[in-house]
Amino acid sequence: MKIRKHLIAIILIFIGGILVFSSLYQAIEGWNWLDSFYFVIITLTTVGFGDIVPKTSLGKVLTIFFSLFGIALFFYFVSLVGAYLIKKSK
Repeated sequence: MKIRKHLIAIILIFIGGILVFSSLYQAIEGWNWLDSFYFVIITLTTVGFGDIVPKTSLGKVLTIFFSLFGIALFFYFVSLVGAYLIKKSK
C-alpha cells in the first residue's frame, strides 16, 4: 500500500512537472505547446535528438536544472512502477 501511495504521488508530481516545464519553455523560448511538450519528453527520456534546443540563456539554465531533477524524478518513477509490479505479482 505504501508503494501505491508513492506511485500516485509521483505520477501527479511528474505530470505537473511536465505541464509546468512545458509552459515555461513555451514562455521563455517562444515555442508552441507541442514543441515545448516534445522537448520536455525528449529530455526526460534522455533521447536528446537535438532538433529543438534552447536559444536563450534562461532557457539553457532551465534545461540544466530540469535535466538534473527531471531525469532523476523520471527514473524514480520507473523504479516505483517496477517495485509496484513486482509486489503485485507476489
